[in-house]
Amino acid sequence: YDSQPPAYPSIPAPPPFPDGEPGPRIQPPSSILNAVRLMYVGAALSALGFIIVLLTQGSLRDDIADQNPDLDAGELDTVVTGFVVSLVIVGLLAVGLWIWMAETNRRGRKWARIVATVLGGLNIVITLYRLTQSTGLGTFLDIIVIALAATILWFLYRPESNQYYDAVAGTPRL
Repeated sequence: YDSQPPAYPSIPAPPPFPDGEPGPRIQPPSSILNAVRLMYVGAALSALGFIIVLLTQGSLRDDIADQNPDLDAGELDTVVTGFVVSLVIVGLLAVGLWIWMAETNRRGRKWARIVATVLGGLNIVITLYRLTQSTGLGTFLDIIVIALAATILWFLYRPESNQYYDAVAGTPRL
């Protein structure tokens, strides 16, 4: 008499899914891929913007000193440092938001398109306001940012994009 239990075949592990979710993988249309590429351009422009601020701290210090002649050297250092730290934090957050929105929209998340729309609209409004304050290179970059945000939103709302978001969500479009 054999005392060992019978051998049963082992069940293979399910294959991993690229985005962590089961189901058929739906490929994003070119309109979504173009929006994603432009969002990465937005991330690069945001990074470039705060790198420029870091490289031009000297002129920033002079501008703050000119606008606030009553500050002594220590106070001026504190204001400049606080301003630069704030800009770096905002810059890093902006880069992170661009990348996050690119990836979640690439995956077809409807909520991400809504968030991207709100952020894009805010970006356009803030940039339009900044256009009234800037000159030279700043104005040129602001115009590029407005065009970038508007183009991304246009791509996100193309008919093929709508179909993609609906297909990923599993809701048929009427």
